[in-house]
Amino acid sequence: MAVWQFRFSLVPRTRLIEHFGEIPKVSDDDIISDLAEGIRLPRDYREILKPLGSGDPLNRVSDSANWGDYDKGAHITLFDVGTDRTYAWGRINASEWNDDFPAKVVEFANLCDCLFFTGNDTIIEPDVESLFVELKSSRAFRFCNNPEEYLLGDEVTRLNEEIKKKLSDV
Repeated sequence: MAVWQFRFSLVPRTRLIEHFGEIPKVSDDDIISDLAEGIRLPRDYREILKPLGSGDPLNRVSDSANWGDYDKGAHITLFDVGTDRTYAWGRINASEWNDDFPAKVVEFANLCDCLFFTGNDTIIEPDVESLFVELKSSRAFRFCNNPEEYLLGDEVTRLNEEIKKKLSDV
């Protein structure tokens, strides 16, 4: 994932409530990755997402469907389509906010009764304003607004130290 891309996953509301007893405000990837499976797709999901792109599978993942620019721009990708393990995640290019993409993804999330798990490790209701607020507080947004300040800042130094420690533990 490129530093300018803000990631999100869709998580079924019922899975969060079953696991936590409520909708938490924050979580982490390890917990959410298990809970994100089981999205119930509306019958016309391809038609709903069609304005975002083709819905073709990714080159290396046959049971996927992708709408948007997977490598550089905004996209949403469904995996394990047609199974009870269907899950979805996507990214937004933080340097190119376009109201059309988030609006369509929010509509889709609402139809699937899902919430967003964001790159900030927060869980939010599916609405464009909340998604924009999350994007504006992300690393991707800070990088896009001032790359030099971001790369020379304490946050990147701390992340680099964490990576070095993990690598030395291997």
